[in-house]
Amino acid sequence: MTKKKRKKKRTQNKVRNATIQGMRKAFAHFSPTYLEVVEKRRITKPRYLKDGITRHKVDEVWYSCSICNKLEKKLEVDHLDPVAPIGKSYKDMTLDEIYERLDCPITNLQGICKECHENKTALEKIKREEAKND
Repeated sequence: MTKKKRKKKRTQNKVRNATIQGMRKAFAHFSPTYLEVVEKRRITKPRYLKDGITRHKVDEVWYSCSICNKLEKKLEVDHLDPVAPIGKSYKDMTLDEIYERLDCPITNLQGICKECHENKTALEKIKREEAKND
């Protein structure tokens, strides 16, 4: 393969990866389904001034994790059925397939804390590696 062809292929991969990343971010910030999942896990608590008696104008907003029930300031939306199925990677999927799996019903989404999301993603990564080796 010539140097020019390799460079073109690398550029195409970068554009594809940036497109996928942009799709994921857009869904996370603007999808009504994602926002509904987060809103369902929302909890407001009264906030008080330093005197402990006077109530603040704005309540505190917390979110409860679907897995550990810990209260967090931020919540991440996770697909119960991964966007890239076990045994498959983004490289094997078309952009349309990725879009369809991102735009899933609310029953396939859960609001979880960052720690639980990292643990779940790590387990999925191990399963992918095992599937790749089989």
